[in-house]
Amino acid sequence: MENSVGKLGPMVPSYKSAPLTFQQEAAWNALAGKESRYIVFALRLTGGLEVDALRLSIDRVVERHESLRTRMVIVAGEPRQVVAPEKTSELVVVDISGSQTEGVHSVAKSFIEKRYGTGVRLDQGPLFSATLLRLGRDEHALALAIDHSVSDGFSMHILFRELWLSYNQFAANGPSCLSCKPPQYGDYATWQRSTFLKKKSENEEYWKIRLAGAAPVRLPADVVLEDVRPFSAAEMRLSFGDGLSRNLAGLARNERTTLFLVVLSIFVTHLARWCQQRDVVLWTVHTGRMLPDHVNVIGCCATGLLLRIVLSGHERFADVLKIVADEYGKAQEHIEFGQIVGRMPELQQTVGISWLPAEYCTAFENCGIFGIQIFRFARLGDPAGVPIPGQVGRTVPLGIEPFPVDINVVDGEYQDDSLGFLFSHSSKGIFGHGHYRADLFTAETMHRFSEEFQRTAEHVVRNPRVPLMLAGTKS
Repeated sequence: MENSVGKLGPMVPSYKSAPLTFQQEAAWNALAGKESRYIVFALRLTGGLEVDALRLSIDRVVERHESLRTRMVIVAGEPRQVVAPEKTSELVVVDISGSQTEGVHSVAKSFIEKRYGTGVRLDQGPLFSATLLRLGRDEHALALAIDHSVSDGFSMHILFRELWLSYNQFAANGPSCLSCKPPQYGDYATWQRSTFLKKKSENEEYWKIRLAGAAPVRLPADVVLEDVRPFSAAEMRLSFGDGLSRNLAGLARNERTTLFLVVLSIFVTHLARWCQQRDVVLWTVHTGRMLPDHVNVIGCCATGLLLRIVLSGHERFADVLKIVADEYGKAQEHIEFGQIVGRMPELQQTVGISWLPAEYCTAFENCGIFGIQIFRFARLGDPAGVPIPGQVGRTVPLGIEPFPVDINVVDGEYQDDSLGFLFSHSSKGIFGHGHYRADLFTAETMHRFSEEFQRTAEHVVRNPRVPLMLAGTKS
């Protein structure tokens, strides 16, 4: 999108309030005063952890990002973001190394689950919290809990990058390497609402025309709708493997496009075959960061884009790729933060696909969005990645790995769609983590869906110029 949408406005002082973003407004209305759920990242740290350096690092990140000190409260009859003053000692440190009745790991797991498993009210907070448990002389568990209303996947990349950059500097007795404050989430909220108002009429006209006559994807359920059981969700995983992943990346280079658009186009192709439907509407997640100023903002900026893909049934993969790329580009130009197409829930509660690019899959693979915590920390010297904590000059070695806790996503958080995938790309290949409605589909059906999806990808890599033979699908 061109920068004609405007620059970020002036910084919002901490003692004042800012409007909610549309994402926050949706969360506020949906919760209606009930508790939200933390997204929890738990890490096991081994080696010579510098606790004071970690405390200073967390304080530094919280100081830089007002969203981590935000609550949502009623101001003059309207919900708004209110930022607390800067403060220190955000990190809560608890020593449980003397636990005798049961294993220290079990005690730590129970402690984290009890502390963060009950949820948080948006008007009370805190919406970000950090707890460090001392398990032994050279072993700790660090839990970072954050509410989705002030974070998204890209935000967590920023948070971890700044946290470990600061830790490495403080542990080596150096100054913080983080300079001036970035633009704030309150600034983003003001920009977002101003941009939406400027483009509201144009976007309404575009989406009215684009979605005219569109129908939801007709997923072939395993049960008759009249016999549907109570809602339940289940998860699945798939991997394209190292070889196929490299070939798909090569195909993207040859077609001068992104790996995401290649995977999205393969998914559309497979979905059209599976549903016997040539006109499909699906959603994908956009970072919502439209300007260079947005890159370092921590907050829930991610938003959904609806894509309507219409195929003739005779396209080669290169043709499908062009159709998908054009549709994605136009949807991005008319991004409307869920305010227009959000009024069409019948088109959104179907199929979705999201993407985590390699630059922050090096830090974590699945963001905890689906209850998974797989962290892959980048090698040193990679400016796009997240530094390894405690590796400056090899003076303070520190090991890091996931610490398993059972703070799971509840079924209700999947009710907006029948089938969804989050794909991630790292040095080990392309991985997909999916969720589906278990009251509509059996595990065997979803396993077959995944296998056929992978075969479609293999076919595309071998024969990108051969027609995909979708002629048997219904329009």
